[in-house]
Amino acid sequence: MSGGDVFDLAETLLDSEGINADDLLAFDRLPDAMSLLAVESYLAESTGAVVIGSMTKEFWDAWGLPKDNDFAKIYFP
Repeated sequence: MSGGDVFDLAETLLDSEGINADDLLAFDRLPDAMSLLAVESYLAESTGAVVIGSMTKEFWDAWGLPKDNDFAKIYFP
């Protein structure tokens, strides 16, 4: 999936009604959506992702590359 395709998919997803956390978590797991692998001359990769439901006060995080790791829901009092 090219960068433009990812942006188009994100725009479509965010413009849709009824978007939920499962939609956002699935999008973040796409290999080209959030994961950046180090390439020659750069030594940086993405190291995690977060999805926050500000109105519901829900928070999910993924360690490492989101395409390779599950999101965990974090509970706050």
